[in-house]
Amino acid sequence: LLADPQNASAHILLSQCLLERQEFDEASREAEAAVGLQPDASAAHFAVARVWYARHYVDKAMQAIDEAIRLD
Repeated sequence: LLADPQNASAHILLSQCLLERQEFDEASREAEAAVGLQPDASAAHFAVARVWYARHYVDKAMQAIDEAIRLD
């Protein structure tokens, strides 16, 4: 990300790493950054869904999954 802060894939990967460490706020920020950079990328919406699900917001997770499926 230092070399290319606009790299949505890097934001997605960082979100996944942060999620594994249970750093939910940071994971959410990175996943949302990926969506902001590539709103048509299903992987970015899936990353958002994973964060919402891990935080026990199932309805929000399902909305993000639905968007990921729609885009795929």
